[in-house]
Amino acid sequence: MVETTPAALGARGGWRYYTRLAANSFATMLDLGLFALGAALAGLGISLVLAGFDLVERDTGLSTGSGLVTAMVLAVAGTFLMGIASEGPARRDNLIWVNNEWERAVARVVMSILVGVILIFVAGYLSPLVEDFPAPLMRGVELMDRAGVAGLWPVPLFGVPLAWLVRRFLPTDGIELELPVMFTVWVAALLILT
Repeated sequence: MVETTPAALGARGGWRYYTRLAANSFATMLDLGLFALGAALAGLGISLVLAGFDLVERDTGLSTGSGLVTAMVLAVAGTFLMGIASEGPARRDNLIWVNNEWERAVARVVMSILVGVILIFVAGYLSPLVEDFPAPLMRGVELMDRAGVAGLWPVPLFGVPLAWLVRRFLPTDGIELELPVMFTVWVAALLILT
């Protein structure tokens, strides 16, 4: 259970308060980044299946069998990431008490950048490992890199401020809407950067 009282969180600051704020903000932004990346990978897998059955015009350079196996790998990886994100503590950050909503927004900006750096680092590590695999798997690693880039600037510049505005001007519904707002910005940025 999440403790949301000022006394439980160390009102007026304190290292426990800021540590908990940072940890919860990191978990929220990591969940959103993984969910956006998982949706993109699953979408890439679906497009490969459609191309494999000639339902859409797309030259993958793969036979039907290898295209379907690659699509299955991408779709499984995408749904795995979405499953991890859906079980994560994303909503915990929404429910904790903060001294000031600006603190929550600043923590989310910093943690979004950190998650972006982590995704770019992991994509750079995986890139040489998938060079000999079919091109769509390399495309999946590129999607991870683009999800990291989206976490570096579009989400901090647009997603977090929009979430703050939603929370501020819709006090009853804002708590439920701010995570979908940041997720939408993350996915839109990922699609634009791709």
